Amino acid sequence: MMMEMYVYWTAKCEFIFESWRIYDDQPFLLFCGCFLSCLYAIIHIMYMLQGDKVQIFLKQYMSRRLGFSIYQFFLTLSSMVTMMLLMTMNGWVNLSVGIGYTIGYGITQITKSKSQYTQVDTI
Repeated sequence: MMMEMYVYWTAKCEFIFESWRIYDDQPFLLFCGCFLSCLYAIIHIMYMLQGDKVQIFLKQYMSRRLGFSIYQFFLTLSSMVTMMLLMTMNGWVNLSVGIGYTIGYGITQITKSKSQYTQVDTI
């Protein structure tokens, strides 16, 4: 038996919880959900890529191991929420998360200082 999964391009969608359901006749709610998914993806990727700054901030107020553990906990929790958004199998939500990741990555790279870039050797 083969499992098949399809991406649906309709307004019908369930976000993360079963009670957060959108039906075909509610396209504005789908737009709002996609906007929030995009915003969440931006925050998630920025949190993930700026981890060293978050850990330095946490280290000021607690031990290094505890700060790293808290950072890892929230990073794992955020990754699971992102996975749940992608597993809605709604094409609009998946596209919103992808756009959010792209914007968040771009913002993170623009705000990075030039000294943190590393030269990659070509083959």
